[in-house]
Amino acid sequence: MIAKIQKYIKETTKYALRSYPVIFPYIKKVERLYAMTPEELNRYKEERFLKIFRTAYDRSPFYHKLYTEAGVKKEDITCLADIKKLPIITKDMVRQHADKMLAVPRWQVIRACTSGTTGTPLKVYENWASIWLSQAYTYCARQRNGFTYGQPLVSLRGNLDKRQTHLKIHVSNTLYLSSYNINPNTVQFYYDLIIKHQPVAIEGYPSSLYALALLLRDNNLQLHIPVAFTSSETLFDYQRSLIEQQLGTEIFDRYGMTERTISLIESNNHNGYYEAPGYSINEYLEDGEICTSLINIAFPLIRYRSNDIMEIFEATEDNPQIVVTKIEGRKEDYLCCKDGSRIMRLGFVFKGVKHIKYSQLIQDANGLLAVRIVPEKGFTDTDKKQVEQNLVQRIGNGNIDFNVELITEQDIKLSARGKYKFVINLMNVKTGGVIKKILGRADDFVICKDGSIVTRIDFVEGGKHIKACQWVQREKGKLFVYVVPDVGFTEQDKKYVLAETQKRVGLGNMDINVQVVALDQLIYSRRGKFKLIVNLMAKQI
Repeated sequence: MIAKIQKYIKETTKYALRSYPVIFPYIKKVERLYAMTPEELNRYKEERFLKIFRTAYDRSPFYHKLYTEAGVKKEDITCLADIKKLPIITKDMVRQHADKMLAVPRWQVIRACTSGTTGTPLKVYENWASIWLSQAYTYCARQRNGFTYGQPLVSLRGNLDKRQTHLKIHVSNTLYLSSYNINPNTVQFYYDLIIKHQPVAIEGYPSSLYALALLLRDNNLQLHIPVAFTSSETLFDYQRSLIEQQLGTEIFDRYGMTERTISLIESNNHNGYYEAPGYSINEYLEDGEICTSLINIAFPLIRYRSNDIMEIFEATEDNPQIVVTKIEGRKEDYLCCKDGSRIMRLGFVFKGVKHIKYSQLIQDANGLLAVRIVPEKGFTDTDKKQVEQNLVQRIGNGNIDFNVELITEQDIKLSARGKYKFVINLMNVKTGGVIKKILGRADDFVICKDGSIVTRIDFVEGGKHIKACQWVQREKGKLFVYVVPDVGFTEQDKKYVLAETQKRVGLGNMDINVQVVALDQLIYSRRGKFKLIVNLMAKQI
């Protein structure tokens, strides 16, 4: 009950601080940006870029050193075209120098974190002005799709852990449902809650809404929610089709980053994604994009490199607006063939195949591809052979070693935050350099007493005095949590780790032993690689 009250207060406060009266001036600004001509918008972006660059040059120790060492003087950058004179920023730079990148005192900003594999997530900062402006962009985009904040909304975005199935926040008129408790035993309960709430819109990860849609279909339940908003994962066509069918809705997808360096919004006619006007400057490459945020002057991210592949519609004089026709996924999301070719656009694998509920492609370090399928009722060897034929026809006979595996829903690998990833390529792991986020290894989970599998271990980002953390399991239902303390670590921090772990596995569902250790006491692979979750039971499963 206490946890529920605390969550209620937190979500209520969070909404109040971002509510319409607070963000009203920012909404007006975004509306003006939407109304600008291409020429007016380019002038705005240039003026904003120059202001952010000059502020970074003068006030950020990181950028001043970076530009000085690169031979860039402040007077060298006089227009938007000069942006390409500036060096590119990488995630590793942000990870190492986040505090020095600030252009304002630390007390003026709020920390935000992305997911991480080393126990220390990528740390970024934002001030209230950037938070309010970002919220205004979301407000305006959703209003254009027929939803205004304050109308009944259902949210399936991982806000609630496994202990809570639902929570209604009255000030925002939002019904939160736990995405970790969607199962055959709760679907009728969830359905009844949604019907009672009478939502105008629903938001969620595509995988969460898809899981709900599957259960609704299997139980002959139908919803009618006018609008759905998806984000944070790639939205696949088969997911869109079933979600829209079972939820009686129309999906509008959005692509963005915790770093707030890019925002792409699906157009009303669903022919692609458009850039949120004035949000950022984006340079699209064949293997990713370079983005410059225009909304966060306190923590500048100028020419920040990410690796998501975008398919761009060529702009014309009649239509100068950049349109992203498709977001393919990260550049690491491909299959490696024996002849050296790399295959993306992998939807072909299941073309013409029925009776598949979920699927996932995992290519291990040796090049073996596991085609993992959660079958539906009616799945036969004919469906399996069709998958095999699709692979051979597209990739070539003998060009990739693969096997088709039938698995259960619990075997689908999710990220630390419960997100689904269609392609997991373990051949991309290299020693040295930046550690990329690799999801879905066979032992990246722990097994609780009730047999449930848990992969979510993101609480480190909320700990104030933790350098690193590692989960180690040797027996079912028993877990060791190794914590490397930072300066200021106390018994309260240790209790925090225990409490956050219990939230994720369920109270009493795991015997947990929290141990404070030195950095060199963590478990590493034979090649010296760190693993967030070490399941020593994996070989026995």
